[in-house]
Amino acid sequence: MKLKGVQIVGPQTMALVIPRANLKEDLVFTLTAILDETVFEQLCPEPIPPHIRKAGETITRPDFTDKKYHDAVQTWAEQKTAWSVITTLKSTEGLEWETVDLNDPTTWCNWKTELAAAGFTNSERAMIVNKVAEVNGLSQHRIDEAMQRFLAGAQETVANESTLQDAALTMQSGEDANDSA
Repeated sequence: MKLKGVQIVGPQTMALVIPRANLKEDLVFTLTAILDETVFEQLCPEPIPPHIRKAGETITRPDFTDKKYHDAVQTWAEQKTAWSVITTLKSTEGLEWETVDLNDPTTWCNWKTELAAAGFTNSERAMIVNKVAEVNGLSQHRIDEAMQRFLAGAQETVANESTLQDAALTMQSGEDANDSA
């Protein structure tokens, strides 16, 4: 796919740098947007509520108030968040998890424990989650920045066109073509 002649290749990628004064260099994470959630969906299908039939009715309906269903949805949501974090971070050069296995959903939530054990603060872990959300979606801040860049470019184009029009309206004698009537 091309947009204005520029080939669009690959997913959105961002870097997150977490300063570490006690190390030789800061911690740099590479976050790459997730383009396909098929693997997650196969390993963790979305929970389905049980169906109930109320007295006197012939049709069953989903029971969204079922406690087991609520617990399953909670677990599924936690696993989806954890999978999103570790999948988005997997392009980080040299990142090795000790207790997280991308193919084992029961280990995915260990990412938080590993980061905490490595000395990441709550704020730093929150920064990682926020950056994961940002690279995989749009934030209002990123939309506003893009709009400002677009508007700045549009204003520059208008200014250039105005200068060309002014030049065309000016006669060789230096008089404005509109005043020579």
